[in-house]
Amino acid sequence: MDAPSQNPYEPPQSDLFGTPEPTSPESSRPIPFEDLEEIPGFWRRVGSMFQLLFKSPYELVDRVPNTEGIGAPLRFAMLCSLPVTLLMAFIGILMGVMGGIMASQATSKGPEGWLFAGLGLFYTVLIPFSVMVGFFAGGALSHFFLWIWGGLRDGQGLGQTMRANGYYLGFFMVFYLIPILNIFVALGGPAIQGIALARIHRTDTWRGICAAYTPLCCGCLAYAGLIGIVAAMGQFK
Repeated sequence: MDAPSQNPYEPPQSDLFGTPEPTSPESSRPIPFEDLEEIPGFWRRVGSMFQLLFKSPYELVDRVPNTEGIGAPLRFAMLCSLPVTLLMAFIGILMGVMGGIMASQATSKGPEGWLFAGLGLFYTVLIPFSVMVGFFAGGALSHFFLWIWGGLRDGQGLGQTMRANGYYLGFFMVFYLIPILNIFVALGGPAIQGIALARIHRTDTWRGICAAYTPLCCGCLAYAGLIGIVAAMGQFK
């Protein structure tokens, strides 16, 4: 019997199947934030995450799939979002106090102080909520688009994508606080996330990067389409 001919419409297959080559003997250990045996101190584990990020980022990625569960990466993302939350709370309180002082000195007292304080409280609640949405929805979308781009043939599940997304989100929240650097983080961060996903799922790097940028491109297109619709509606008034 003749062998079946190859499908000419089949997309190119990745040559990166299987377990990644370890970058160091420690690559088989859990990621530092979850390595309770080796690093018992909580803040030492947090510091080791950033130390390993700058020292050996590939080893950091390789150690993500050594354990399971989404609790640790979610806690890491929430912890790293705390500086942004506290900053917004401080700005809200400061603006509320300043608005109250200005309103008390004016002839007619206005609600400016309460409005600024309420806005600060709103952002204080919004940021942790956004991190939660980014963790669950962002992880699910990353996994979905990685599947769309043919990067899930090695069998790694949604849980590992969400774990990688959680740790990426935590680092993103910290570095996004740095002025000027936050521009590069916003534009180049998805590429780093895509490289990490490609290594975890043992697929081509371009597939991971495309999967990471696809939600951003879809969001930009949707936003541009919404602006076009609003502008077109204004022309017909």
